[in-house]
Amino acid sequence: MSAPGLENRSPLRGQGLCSLGESATLAGVGGALDAFTYLGHGHVFANAMTGNVVSPGSECGSRRLAALAVPLVADPQFLPRSVHGESHQSEARLQSDRNPDLAALNLEITIFAILGCLPASAPNLLITISVAFAASLQTATFRTVEGQSYNSTFTTGNLLTLSEDAFVWLVRKRPAALRRPAQVFAIVCGAFLLGVLAGGLMTPHLYNKTLWPICCVLLVLRRRLARNYFPAAA
Repeated sequence: MSAPGLENRSPLRGQGLCSLGESATLAGVGGALDAFTYLGHGHVFANAMTGNVVSPGSECGSRRLAALAVPLVADPQFLPRSVHGESHQSEARLQSDRNPDLAALNLEITIFAILGCLPASAPNLLITISVAFAASLQTATFRTVEGQSYNSTFTTGNLLTLSEDAFVWLVRKRPAALRRPAQVFAIVCGAFLLGVLAGGLMTPHLYNKTLWPICCVLLVLRRRLARNYFPAAA
């Protein structure tokens, strides 16, 4: 049994990663991006739209109306970003049936490398929307871990899947089928938390350059994927 939450969608044919290590790496990147935009750019999450909806309400209650601007402008970009991410993947599959994953990673790495060059005074809205767009490509591309749907940039649906599988495994005493899924999603959620901690430690010191270590992680992942896609070239 695996019952992913609302945020875990079914994978498209030819998409996603089966390796637990690669999927956990991407989850860690998602956590780091959320910490980066939240701490460094107006307390807005790159991926967690629920938090961005709650934030304006809390700012209204505290009468800090000026702080409403970034979440209210960034949040409506979520649907267009997701649709664009889907369109990008469809086009990539039409052009090549071998490397849409690499194409998405290339664009994500390029965006983060450019944003890392910007000064700390760069507009929060520019940084946040660009990061969220890049993250939406990652979300639309990498959707499976060991054959199960998961989300590679935010963790709500992954936590729901973990809690459901762990409950059935531990409480209802059905260990054989659900022990492995529970372990997989525990690792993915743990990786997301580690990414949040890493992003939280780096952002106050590196500012926008926090995205460069994230680029390095994605470059290593890209090289591994390229080796899987084109073993002769590697």
